[in-house]
Amino acid sequence: MVIQLQQGGLGEVLQAINRGISGISEQRMAKQKKLEDQRILDEIFGTSQSTVTPEPQSRMAQPSAETVTIEDKVTDKSSAPGVQRISDEQLVKLTMLPKYKDVANAELKRREIERKTFESDRKFHSEGSKKGEERAFALRESLPKKQSALNLARDSVQSGEVGPFSLANLAERTGIPEFQTAKGSQLVTAAKENLLSNMARVSAKAQNIWFEQRLNSMFPKIGQTIEANEAAGIMLQGELDMDNNWLEEYNRIYKEDMDRYGYVRRDAEQRATELADKKNQEVMNKTSYQLRRNFEDEKGARWMQDNAKKSVVQGTPLTPEMFVVMLKETGGDKAKAIANAKKRGYKIHTQEEIREWLQ
Repeated sequence: MVIQLQQGGLGEVLQAINRGISGISEQRMAKQKKLEDQRILDEIFGTSQSTVTPEPQSRMAQPSAETVTIEDKVTDKSSAPGVQRISDEQLVKLTMLPKYKDVANAELKRREIERKTFESDRKFHSEGSKKGEERAFALRESLPKKQSALNLARDSVQSGEVGPFSLANLAERTGIPEFQTAKGSQLVTAAKENLLSNMARVSAKAQNIWFEQRLNSMFPKIGQTIEANEAAGIMLQGELDMDNNWLEEYNRIYKEDMDRYGYVRRDAEQRATELADKKNQEVMNKTSYQLRRNFEDEKGARWMQDNAKKSVVQGTPLTPEMFVVMLKETGGDKAKAIANAKKRGYKIHTQEEIREWLQ
């Protein structure tokens, strides 16, 4: 009887010991699991997660890198400085932890939808923006060359050595190269550079003799008067300025779209055109003024005196030289001279505008 009781007591003791051992094992396994989870978190975030608290300390306070939860990092809810968006590779590793598996999988799915939407939008807009990008590329290539050619041509014209009675024109008329001068050769070279720059912007099918002749007729050339060549240069400069205005706006829009969307939107060319039109009005005013001044230089002071009282096409710029003639007519009365000019169709520009254009 004693032996049976002892055996029964011993069995209970053994069971208690086994339960204790089992409890210790479970605790050890739980601790190992926690350490393994911590190792995975350390591997994902590159730092111990002991500083990551379940929630920000205050709803009113701006969250920092130390008070952002793992869920916030996964879903990118926090805009705190220094908190980087978790990568897809980190999300995949985070799915290994049961506690964060659902939120990580949900974020991966959301990002996949986001990527597909982005790719679809980019394809749609990229197809529509090709024309604008091609135009911008062509202008970036041609504008510097055309501006250089025009500057060389103006230098030749202003030298006075390429007019109707110049040796340069004699060389052109006779075909004898020995008569050609340095300034004449410079103008010929400038014309060729301008031609090549323009031809590069059109297809090969459009390149023919007639087309080349039309391009050359719009550029200063040997044998023309200074005024005729200056008029051609003024109009070409206006065209270059307008092209530059469009290109500047397009380049700005291109950068803004890339920074904001990751691609150039299909209406970029149209937006650049609308913005450039505001600047182009100033270019047109400047070009019109310079052409009128050049025209009056060609006609001379006597013509200006004879025609000062005549009406002109509405919007014709009033030059300082013509205003002086009208001022004499009124005996020095500026207000009356301006009133007469407006009645005759002249457009009055500000002194600031004229001063800038003369530069």
